[in-house]
Amino acid sequence: MSNTAARVAIIEDDPPTSDQLKGWILSARPGLHVDQWFTRDEAEAAIARERYDLVVMDIELGRERHAGVALINAINKQHGTPVLVVSAMPATIYRSIMK
Repeated sequence: MSNTAARVAIIEDDPPTSDQLKGWILSARPGLHVDQWFTRDEAEAAIARERYDLVVMDIELGRERHAGVALINAINKQHGTPVLVVSAMPATIYRSIMK
C-alpha cells in the first residue's frame, strides 16, 4: 500500500449506526480515512469519483429495499472493491450477488 491512508466508505442510511460503524473501524485502524454516505445517490456519486479499499454497507437505504444491490453491482463493474454487508435483511436475498 502507498503512503496514503486506506479509504473506507460506509453506506448506511441511519446516522447513529453509521457513526457506530465508523467508530469501530477507527478504533481498530486509527489511520484509515472513512467517508460516510447516507443515500444511494450520494454513494453512487462517491463510488464513481473515489477509489475505496473497502465498502461497508447496508442493503436497504431509506425506502429503497434493494438499493445496496444496485450499489454492489456498480462497485463490481468499476473497481471490484471488497464489500462488507451489515444488514438485518436475510443473507439469502443478496448472497448470490456477493460471490
